[in-house]
Amino acid sequence: MSDFCIDPPVPKPEDTVARCTLCSKPLSAENIFQKEGSNFCSVSAAAQYEIQADYRTTVDARERVRKRKAFVRKIMILIVIGLLGAAAYYYSEQQKALKKDKGKKKQKTEYIQTRLI
Repeated sequence: MSDFCIDPPVPKPEDTVARCTLCSKPLSAENIFQKEGSNFCSVSAAAQYEIQADYRTTVDARERVRKRKAFVRKIMILIVIGLLGAAAYYYSEQQKALKKDKGKKKQKTEYIQTRLI
């Protein structure tokens, strides 16, 4: 932080009116620079704060996009698992129905054969 913060003289505790938003140094009324409602120790500190705020905004936006993609991916996985489960259930029910039909056909065939004899 020494690249953009100046080293203002440290005021006495009773003369301190604010702290620098970027570096938290105590500031007296003579050493304060205000920008957009925030207190800074220098103009370069205010500029650096804006750069960091823009960077944080960009990083936060990327993080939101990453989380949204992860959420959508999880939902898609759940949908695929559900569809696979439904397909497996449908297949097993079809197999049961085929076995039941084969048993009925066999009974009908035996019945017809006994009637013919």
